[in-house]
Amino acid sequence: MPTAALELTERPGIAHFDKENMAMPRTLVLVVEDELLVREDALDLLRRAGLDAYGFGSATDALAFLRDHAQETAAVFTDMWLESATEGLDLAATINATWPWISLLVTSGATARPPTGLPLKAHYVTKPWRPEQVLRFLQKQVRPECSRSEAA
Repeated sequence: MPTAALELTERPGIAHFDKENMAMPRTLVLVVEDELLVREDALDLLRRAGLDAYGFGSATDALAFLRDHAQETAAVFTDMWLESATEGLDLAATINATWPWISLLVTSGATARPPTGLPLKAHYVTKPWRPEQVLRFLQKQVRPECSRSEAA
């Protein structure tokens, strides 16, 4: 269950789960990591691979971004331990419940096994993660954007 800090108080950016939402092109990947160097390494990896990646140091900042950009977001790569021991898990649970089309990749150096409370659809990798492992998962989640003529 998400903590009060991660609950969505405003719901304008929340879309209903339907076939139209599932079929939309999604190109954004979010990296949520409180350690700046780790976040920058992940962003560099994803951007060099041609992915449109944005980084955030907290779950609160990532959720604020998702309120306006969830429709464009394909995946979130988050650390399990952010400002608190469960903030990353709470973020994953909130995203899973609110925007079910967003894929989740959760990481931690604290445990080799996926933690209890992780959404069933979430994938887990231990730190230090292998770049090719993270990249392979996230590249599979991105849906190329339709051309303007196809969208019209």
